Amino acid sequence: MRLVLMIFAALLVVGLAIGKFKGGGADAARKGPSPVLAALNQSYGGPLCVYEGPFPKVGREVCLHCSTLRDAGLVERVRLRQADGSELQGHDLTAAGMALYDSAAPTPNGKTAPGLCFGKARVAEVIETLPPMRLGSVTHVSVRFTLQIFDRAPFVHSPDIARLKQYPYLPLAEGSDVTKPIITTLSFAASGEFLEADPGFRYGKWVNEK
Repeated sequence: MRLVLMIFAALLVVGLAIGKFKGGGADAARKGPSPVLAALNQSYGGPLCVYEGPFPKVGREVCLHCSTLRDAGLVERVRLRQADGSELQGHDLTAAGMALYDSAAPTPNGKTAPGLCFGKARVAEVIETLPPMRLGSVTHVSVRFTLQIFDRAPFVHSPDIARLKQYPYLPLAEGSDVTKPIITTLSFAASGEFLEADPGFRYGKWVNEK
């Protein structure tokens, strides 16, 4: 019985959040934070960075993101000759990468790390939400929304940014600071705690949307 009541409470919270958003994201933001808005900003807001560095990375140094950074034109393969005449292979920043690199880039948890950054994001508008769907003890809510990108570097307009797979909603259209609509599904525990955002999870009328 207690579990049923907890699930009902979670559904009620999410249902109230959906009602708040029917007027649009800007209006909802004026009314104060809601679980949906907080979950979206937690998942998609904050600095837009690829955390990697310091550079150059040579020899046995691990470079987890060098493959996609290289595809995006931000790093390149290099060979560095050592004092003893030996040669080390690795990666270093290109001119485009240097323009974005920050040895103490801000992270979402308020700390810093080396990274290449090209802007910051926050929810611009929640366009539409689908009725909640419950699977087991987890409640899912699909949301269509847009992000506002501010403190923008020119790289957010480059087609090469699409090669950074964690930002599929970029590049940003020239002359705009708002992304094209994004669909994601937010998952909430029975307690109402936000669990995760999964842009690949579709249900209802969006089941076939990419």
